[in-house]
Amino acid sequence: MRRLDLAVLLPEAAFELLKSLAGKQVEADEQGTKDLAEWLGRLPLALELVGRYVDIKAISIAEVQKRLERKRLAAPALKRDEDAGDMTTQHEGVAAAIELSWEDLSAEVQRLGCQLSLLAGAEFGWDLVEAWLLGETADDDEQEALEARRQALVNWSLLQITKTKNYLLHPLIREFLQAKRQEQDEADTHEYVQALCRTLAKVARQIPQSPTPEQIGQVSEAIPHLQEIANGLTDAIADEDLIQVFTWISWFIKV
Repeated sequence: MRRLDLAVLLPEAAFELLKSLAGKQVEADEQGTKDLAEWLGRLPLALELVGRYVDIKAISIAEVQKRLERKRLAAPALKRDEDAGDMTTQHEGVAAAIELSWEDLSAEVQRLGCQLSLLAGAEFGWDLVEAWLLGETADDDEQEALEARRQALVNWSLLQITKTKNYLLHPLIREFLQAKRQEQDEADTHEYVQALCRTLAKVARQIPQSPTPEQIGQVSEAIPHLQEIANGLTDAIADEDLIQVFTWISWFIKV
């Protein structure tokens, strides 16, 4: 797996981030919080995940430290090739933090996370996800249930809301979810991969052969996800749809 360069906060900033998320527990154990921030490598992602976890579970800093220690030994989803020296202490801390949140999710929420990891590591609109996972015949109850699962991922800081009101998976969380997806039933995975391919192929068909910049802009969010299909999911898409996807991407590059 590729190595990701991870930004690190200064000690005071790391402490303040944890305090903003889990104020009461932090105030009760300031030194423990500082030690925890160091243990997590002062990484914003790990700090936010753990801060949310402490706040939601209403547990002490000492208790979350114990749980993280256990998860650090067991969490496999972000393990690098140790012989190649790729697994860093920072990655181990992030993996433990993600795993700790992951185990508290319902099976339905976990499944949604794995499904979202099929998308490219770029922003996506929720209308795309609804078209993919619900289709055109979904009722209000199904839509609300999907939104509730999305909100669970947001609440646990496993899914980000962007400034443009779209959604985004942090690269390490996406990598974690991709690893979890490999553990799922292969037939089930193939089914929603095909559904994603059909949805994105439908997007591709909406663009004329000589698209204008304005027309491209209307569906620009879908471009990275179309490229993801073209690069890695070609075995799951019908031939005629695959041709449309590649053609559409070539049009975009020329415009």
